[in-house]
Amino acid sequence: MLLRKMFISVLLSAMINFVYAADEVRPDILIVRERIKLATGYLLNHCDRYGRFTYRNSIDPAKKYGMKYNLLRHCGAVYALGMARELNPSAEIDSTIRTACNFLRDNSFFAPVEMRTDMKAIWTIHEKLDSKMASGNPIMAKLGGAGLGLIALVEDYKVGGKTKLEDMVALANFILFMQKPDGDFYYKYYPQQGHDKYFVSQYYSGEAILGLLKLYEIDKNSKWLKAADFGLYFLANHALKTGSYPPDHWVILATRQFLKYYTDIDKPACSKDLLFFHSATTAKLLMSQQILDRSTGIAGSFRAGGQTCPTSTRVEGMMAAYCFLPEKFNKLKDDIYASCSDAIKFLLAAQITKGDLSGGMPRSTQEMAGNDGEAISNNSRKDEIRIDYVQHSLSAFVMYLLNSQK
Repeated sequence: MLLRKMFISVLLSAMINFVYAADEVRPDILIVRERIKLATGYLLNHCDRYGRFTYRNSIDPAKKYGMKYNLLRHCGAVYALGMARELNPSAEIDSTIRTACNFLRDNSFFAPVEMRTDMKAIWTIHEKLDSKMASGNPIMAKLGGAGLGLIALVEDYKVGGKTKLEDMVALANFILFMQKPDGDFYYKYYPQQGHDKYFVSQYYSGEAILGLLKLYEIDKNSKWLKAADFGLYFLANHALKTGSYPPDHWVILATRQFLKYYTDIDKPACSKDLLFFHSATTAKLLMSQQILDRSTGIAGSFRAGGQTCPTSTRVEGMMAAYCFLPEKFNKLKDDIYASCSDAIKFLLAAQITKGDLSGGMPRSTQEMAGNDGEAISNNSRKDEIRIDYVQHSLSAFVMYLLNSQK
């Protein structure tokens, strides 16, 4: 334990001395506020009367897409609308959240697991959402679906939708059912087959933990908070032991939510120092990946080709860390803010501001060189607008604005 504390202390000192070469020009906050309205408007205008979002669009009007749909990204869009609602409340946002959550219930088996009447999962009805997945694929319940589904249902509950407290509790019980004794999670569950012991997802754990914490905010049931504590401890401790810090913004968002209620836990498993170290290390690694060379045409982004979604998610995570890191990290926080400022400028330039697609966010802003699979995929889909690209850019804009107002 002493050696670990010494190791953490040395690394913290190194991070505080990190120097970020930032552009000193900051985004205009009034413009950011207007772009939040545009992104919100895109989601509102592209949600039909059944509550289904336009999953894919394109800047190219000749491009047409099939019926493929992803309920996890659907729930993410509801989450972003909830963030926009906190900033700019409106009856239209409330109505869209309610309608979108009706769609979630209508297009998934929100049903018990085996014989457990106290627990429900979101079982995707594949044939309704993607005919290509229907053949040869068993119905499954994903941890990420439960986490993001719970987050969406909490938003529905807040705006007077059809969601009941017992619905959210049943879904949270499924998340606890998916948690392992060491705090880690199983990521998929199959009827009659049980937990999938092999599939791994980078984001599902953070999504599930954040969902539990959103519910704790409503009912104050300590078992959600304890499960979140145990889950975050596993993730932060595993990263410390392995030296692997993936760009997982959901974990940092969950950490931010968890720290609000840290004093509610008697003898927490996860220390604040470990959480601070985990988020600070992740932020530092993310900043080292940012493209700052103006000659590239994509300065501020985090991916070759100017892919927008990875940039948005990194802003979400880093701005969440900026919220809770204590004073001893002030130099790092200055660097985080500068990095996010550059990223926001890139996203502002990428966002569509006119026409029917106003507020939309394309997949990327330029073509990638080369003939490898990544370049071919990026170039063929460069003009694609998907709901998660919009959702994450909206969330990034909101997080940046809130921290710029402090």
